[in-house]
Amino acid sequence: MIVANALAAPEKQAGSDGERKVNAMQTEELVRRIRKKDWNLLEPPIAVPTNAVAAVTPLIIDQDQGVRELAVAVVDKMADPEAKQALFKALADRNEIVRGSAARFLEHHCTAKDVDVLVAHLRSHSDEYVREQLALLLGKLGERSAMRPLQERFALEQWPHAKHAMSLALTRLGDPDHRKAYVLRLNQPDPKGRVAALEDLLYIQDKTLAKEVKPLLDDERDGKNVGPSHGAYWIRVCDVAVNVLDSLLEHPFKFEVSRIKRYSGQEIAQAKQLIQ
Repeated sequence: MIVANALAAPEKQAGSDGERKVNAMQTEELVRRIRKKDWNLLEPPIAVPTNAVAAVTPLIIDQDQGVRELAVAVVDKMADPEAKQALFKALADRNEIVRGSAARFLEHHCTAKDVDVLVAHLRSHSDEYVREQLALLLGKLGERSAMRPLQERFALEQWPHAKHAMSLALTRLGDPDHRKAYVLRLNQPDPKGRVAALEDLLYIQDKTLAKEVKPLLDDERDGKNVGPSHGAYWIRVCDVAVNVLDSLLEHPFKFEVSRIKRYSGQEIAQAKQLIQ
């Protein structure tokens, strides 16, 4: 049984005793199913009470890791402004899965007004994965006030993935040094490294960098295996470049684009012409 949203209950006036009773029953059922670790709660169609954060938040510090993990996932589906406070609380969880999930989910709830709080966690958090996710979120929020703390943390960071995320965030925010470093990565000799740099452009989302992709449209070396789990089917660096350009420039090509396609010479030429 899926818990229905109280807002969808028919024949109930907002604030009525009947509606409050319905909402209370739904919230009690939600809490009961979280305690049972019933992950079917998140099966489509997902409909949880949007104002049940207060009832679910105590479960975020439950002794059972599975309960805490599901509680964090349920809170993420709530539109309540208090949801992000519950997720911030979960960043301190002793289990890496729970705190990592909370860090990822903050993207759905934070705005530019939360930059100071995010920066404080970035500076102090001991989990490198959490720092990685917070850095990426700070870049996406677009507040240039985050540049200095990101630069300071980047200088101190020892973990490669977190450091890489901070560099990407700074590139997205317009840091000239990190932008130059990114362009160098695009032009590195290793084809797999070039592919990784190309795909980072999907995060950076800077259309002015499209011109830097043009040389990679001439790179016909295999760069990415897109075959099934037990097979191999390689697309080239130039193919990945077309796919990235298609997404970055909001689907400008008239030919069919696919993540597993090896493009013809004519299609590659069209991509070059578009950049020019």
